[in-house]
Amino acid sequence: MRKALAFLIPVLLIFSSLGSGFCAASRVSITLDKVNYAPLETVYASLLVQDEFNNALANQLVIIDWTEPSGNLIREDRPLTEASGTVQASLHLNVTSALGTYTVQATSSNSTVTAYFQVKALKTYAVTIEMPNLSVPIWVNGVQRSQGNTTFILAEGSYTLEVPSEYQGYNFKMWKTGTQNYTNPRLTISLDKQLMLTVVYEQGLTTQTMNWVLPYLLPIIGVVAVVVLLTWAYREGYFEGIL
Repeated sequence: MRKALAFLIPVLLIFSSLGSGFCAASRVSITLDKVNYAPLETVYASLLVQDEFNNALANQLVIIDWTEPSGNLIREDRPLTEASGTVQASLHLNVTSALGTYTVQATSSNSTVTAYFQVKALKTYAVTIEMPNLSVPIWVNGVQRSQGNTTFILAEGSYTLEVPSEYQGYNFKMWKTGTQNYTNPRLTISLDKQLMLTVVYEQGLTTQTMNWVLPYLLPIIGVVAVVVLLTWAYREGYFEGIL
């Protein structure tokens, strides 16, 4: 018995250590839409929580601390990750926000990551986006800002705006800026004044064609079905006593 225990105990210890080595460990990463902001802008952060095998982890608590240059905590957010393992967070800077280096620190389980951004005395401009026939999401520098008609404040600089090339059966057609049109759903702008954009979509070929054809096609299908049914009934002799 003692010999058996002497053999089993090391084996159990080995398996125990192996088991603990395979426990899922979370890893959090954070991406800001840019690094320089001005008062009245909104800072957008996109976070991703994965395990050690790069699998997305859903329903994971993420603690997000926003800290101003003085070291004072502005706010703490405690969201849960979505099915994709992601979390979107934002901080609006008001007109009295201090200039300097801010930090945003994200912690999930045993992983912590810190990102930094600067608030500077930069010129800011309003960007207004109108979507007359379809409400679609819009990304600014890779981070989703909003959906549908919107106006947001951005500091002077270069930005990449993007909308889906296809959305709910509609295809992107163009960005309209005054007298100029741009046919790529990804638009790079150099912002040095107020800007108004219109995003235009049109029905996809399949949807547009079906909407036009169906009103004419359905009656034809009905007539053909009746003819086929009557022909079959005649061949089977159902009309012998009638005709």
